[in-house]
Amino acid sequence: MQIQVIITIVKISSLIVAAQKNLALEGTVSQSSTLRSYYAYLAIKEPVNNEWSGGCSHTAHYYRTAWWRLKLPKLVYVTNVKIYYRNDRCWKGTWGVNCLHPCPANCIANHCYPENGSCVWGCDCLHDTCDMITSICTEGCKAGLIGQYCNNTNYNLASNGIATQTPSNANHPAYMSVDGNRTGICSMTFGSKSYLQVDTGYMSVITMVYMTFGMSTPYNNSNYSVYCSNKSDSWNNGIEIYNGERPTEDIYVTAVCRYIIYVPPIMKGTSVVDLCEIEIGGCPVGKYGVNCKMNCSANCISKSCDLYNGNCTYGCTDGWVNERCNETCSEGWFGKQCLHKCSPNCYLKFCDHVTGKCNGGCNNGWTDYNCSEECNPGYFGRNCIQTCEGCISELCDRFYGTCNVTDKCKPGYKHDPNCSQSCDNSYYGDNCTEKCNCLSESEPCDKSTGMCPDGKCNKGWSGNSCNEECSEGYYGVNCFGYCNNCLNTSCEIYEGNCTYGCNFEFSGPQCKKAEGSADHKSKEIIHTLMKVNNKIGSSLTNQCVMYENVKGNFTSSENIRLSFTEKHDRKINICEISSYDLPDTEEEEEENVNVYGNVISDDDICQYKIRIEDLANVIIEKRHNKGFEKEYMMFPKGLIHAHIEGSKEENKTKNRFLTTWPYDHSRVVLKGDTQYDYINANYIDSYHKEKAYIATQGPKRRTVRDFWHMVWQENVFKIVMVTQLEEDRKKKCDQYWPQTTNKPLIVDCYTLTMQVEKEHSEYVYRLIKVGHKTAKEQRKVHHYHFTQWPDHGVPDSTKLVNFYRAVKNNNRDQHGPLLVHCSAGIGRTGTFIAIDSLYEHGKSVGYVNIVEYVKIMRKDRLNMIQTVEQYEAVFEALQELFTVPDTSIPVKDFCRYVDEQDNKTIPQNQKVYRLDFQRLQSLRLSHSVDKYTSARLKENISKNVVKDILPSDNYRPYLMSFGKNKNDYINAVIIPGYSSHGSFLVTQCPLKETVVDFWTMVYDHDSSIVVLLDSPNEDAPLWLGKNKTLEFENYNIDLDIDNTPEGVQLSLVHRGNQPDKRSIFVFSAKEFEIGNTSLPSTTNMNVLLQRVTEQRKQRTGPVTVVCRNGATKSGLFVALSLILEKMKIDDQVDVFQVIRTIQLRRPEFLSNFDQYEYCYKCIKDFLEGDSVYANL
Repeated sequence: MQIQVIITIVKISSLIVAAQKNLALEGTVSQSSTLRSYYAYLAIKEPVNNEWSGGCSHTAHYYRTAWWRLKLPKLVYVTNVKIYYRNDRCWKGTWGVNCLHPCPANCIANHCYPENGSCVWGCDCLHDTCDMITSICTEGCKAGLIGQYCNNTNYNLASNGIATQTPSNANHPAYMSVDGNRTGICSMTFGSKSYLQVDTGYMSVITMVYMTFGMSTPYNNSNYSVYCSNKSDSWNNGIEIYNGERPTEDIYVTAVCRYIIYVPPIMKGTSVVDLCEIEIGGCPVGKYGVNCKMNCSANCISKSCDLYNGNCTYGCTDGWVNERCNETCSEGWFGKQCLHKCSPNCYLKFCDHVTGKCNGGCNNGWTDYNCSEECNPGYFGRNCIQTCEGCISELCDRFYGTCNVTDKCKPGYKHDPNCSQSCDNSYYGDNCTEKCNCLSESEPCDKSTGMCPDGKCNKGWSGNSCNEECSEGYYGVNCFGYCNNCLNTSCEIYEGNCTYGCNFEFSGPQCKKAEGSADHKSKEIIHTLMKVNNKIGSSLTNQCVMYENVKGNFTSSENIRLSFTEKHDRKINICEISSYDLPDTEEEEEENVNVYGNVISDDDICQYKIRIEDLANVIIEKRHNKGFEKEYMMFPKGLIHAHIEGSKEENKTKNRFLTTWPYDHSRVVLKGDTQYDYINANYIDSYHKEKAYIATQGPKRRTVRDFWHMVWQENVFKIVMVTQLEEDRKKKCDQYWPQTTNKPLIVDCYTLTMQVEKEHSEYVYRLIKVGHKTAKEQRKVHHYHFTQWPDHGVPDSTKLVNFYRAVKNNNRDQHGPLLVHCSAGIGRTGTFIAIDSLYEHGKSVGYVNIVEYVKIMRKDRLNMIQTVEQYEAVFEALQELFTVPDTSIPVKDFCRYVDEQDNKTIPQNQKVYRLDFQRLQSLRLSHSVDKYTSARLKENISKNVVKDILPSDNYRPYLMSFGKNKNDYINAVIIPGYSSHGSFLVTQCPLKETVVDFWTMVYDHDSSIVVLLDSPNEDAPLWLGKNKTLEFENYNIDLDIDNTPEGVQLSLVHRGNQPDKRSIFVFSAKEFEIGNTSLPSTTNMNVLLQRVTEQRKQRTGPVTVVCRNGATKSGLFVALSLILEKMKIDDQVDVFQVIRTIQLRRPEFLSNFDQYEYCYKCIKDFLEGDSVYANL
């Protein structure tokens, strides 16, 4: 054995690398034996090479063992050992002088001959032919291999692809470039724009491209291009995966497309394709493995996985984890990367691993699919399916149903803490102490009001609740019998048996007249007349008789009762009674009738008048003493007038709800060529006009034709829609207008063309041209669709009023009634109609009487204004209309408006800005202490920078992935935008203990943009310097890019079972930072706003805005952002309403006049930069 050894060492001290040196020179050497004069020291003696003449050590022959040893003088760190063998020997994988050449990369087992480098066992190249120096497979690759060295096991998509070239060349066809042979005939063509395309046949994941060129392809040009495209013979919208000099090596890429297009450079007006072979590594999307025969997991995002091992490329779809996304979330976790905990409110403590839906339902007090929603008022228990309808105002504890009012229940329920036990049959009222006496025991009375079905009382009883004994002289069912033949007109109340005997000539228990008497026959005539059939046009002119002293209730053809009194009260001419005078059987007399006990009568109605100037105080008082609930409970509820048409069998399917039917006396009757005249709609009167409105349900698919028939018949020019087509995953209305503009929709004989569709921040406006085929006439219908009514509750009064003003501002073409509909056509519809009628009336008389108008509406359609919240919303909207003017300004007029205000020579306190700001101050909402329960908890008080700027429980963002010893609280509020991606998280500069809460909020709420308007606290940095990591229990924050013109880019990593890395862009506003009390220049502010807007187009989630106290500077930035966003949608600027809206969530926003005035100046400067506005 002969060797020469060099040992070098790196001294390591505090991670600093020192200079290397050959430590072998400092040691002593020995060997097991010595051949002639080839001593051990020759292995470390210079020169360093493997030449025999240079001196090599050599042990003697024929010994059983041989060794060579180097002993160093002390303990050292050895970094590498280099051994030089004699020149006819090399380490495996090397060859040549000093073994400096590596074996060709494609040699099997990396084994080659040391003297010439040729492969010992062959190579992966076609025919085992490769260049010994470059290792390139010159003829091609064996099956299953690809690339320059045939060392890539990717499937060659080109082998089964279709190659085409432009222009074509039959002598050198395109398919020669995909035949698997690099040295055969090459595909070739030339022209002004020649190119070659390979169609892989599928949308594919491309990882590598290698091309072998012919001899006519020059090197000295840098414009060779390769494109990945999804459109055949076009690369304009494709991805350029290579551009440069003629590619001689493998092109590694990651792209998804179907076509690979090679485009050669143009030289002297001509480009030449001379391509012997093109190899495309990859697999069709959703495939991987050898020959792409394996399927990626269906749970991979985009069905994309690593082509070698099948690991999902972009991660897993919701509910799946592991590299191949083949494992569901652990029990108790769900969603993206299984990072979301199942709701603690799930009954079985686990949930659907994909959606988070609680599989076993919810615990008491919770509902929604993931049990994250508290029960709505009026519901309690598991899944909130139990109702507390027996409680006063239907309000109870959402967990166990204990009524909020514990000492009393609604009429119809027995007194107990839950008011859950309704009255027994035949009892009703407060604590079920009243007894009713209905005719049918199988159909008991209403347990709240005592009213009997169809108003039919048992023998001896009458009255609305059948709790009044018959008056003297009356008996039987409903006290209809009259014992006028009894002595003193006195009889018992049940069967009519006379008490003191009979009058002269009468006999029997009931003193009936003997057969044949004239009197008896005359009474029979009256009885016959009372039972006349109510056919259309019937009359009694041939049997006309005049009777005196007759009293009667003629509201029902079956329940006519005559009574004769001593006093001559009136005369009724029987011949004037016809079927038109006899309403349908089930209609009741409306005068002073109320299913809650006649609480509001016409005599009392005047006490509910409210002067306009008193409206605000009245609202405050009613909120304080539950006046809204008390008044609302007094209104009639349910069907209180005849409704026969709606309940007919052939019409039931036309009703959206089973028991919401139109009253017969006020329903809209379809006329003309319609087969049936029924539609679920009623006329509603205003104060100034009969039939001023049509209130109707949202059209069903089978009633769309009837709806447009009604619109045409009634000459409707304006439709107000106050529902979505679908809410809370329930169908509310079928679409009855065209899908797109200028594409007609034909409904029977009507042709509908939507000429305009404009989306605003609160509503969508549509202009629909309606053509009638038969009438050969066209009309325009203006469609106003309010989109801000929440699934539960009522909208902000500002949004509702803005929408109302938009509807009213269009007075063109107004002829017929205003048509209003929601889903059922009673709740939201009644709210809008009431606002309109009461506002118009209030402007002329100086007061409103909301109670009175609700009664006016309910006489023509049941349950108009359906909830207490809607009733209160009418008050709020009226207050808004009477006290807050329309403050919106068209964009085209805004700059001129600001200039006019600035140039007015009036005192500053009389200028519009100042007056508007004063009005804004007077309207500023002050939340009660009970709205800040979380912020005032003992464990959270120290987390607030300013003790009097706290987030309301209703508007704060909840933390979900907080760690140990943390909770869901952070001092921040959510400010919604006017578009689906325009919201903000507004918070204070984090304290040392709340920095982790800040990043938890950013992560949990998917915020990817942070705007810092103040520098972070010195002891609470939000990130560290370059190459340093800010670490918390569950998060790492790293600085990726520093000192960009806009700010910095960070990485936020959530450490979990599957680490989740997010990119966060942070803007810093230098002019805004601490110590600078003045407002920034409008130019700099607009630049910041524009940069954030541009960054927002590339990212999702809310923008997090931070300042020292979470209000002063943040409020100004958010206000300007929302003003601009609303301006883009509505083409109007409304500084006042935007600021008022955000103050509802954080009253401390924009609390000084300078900021308010600054908004006008900033928007003006913004608009004067046309290019900036165009890019908004």
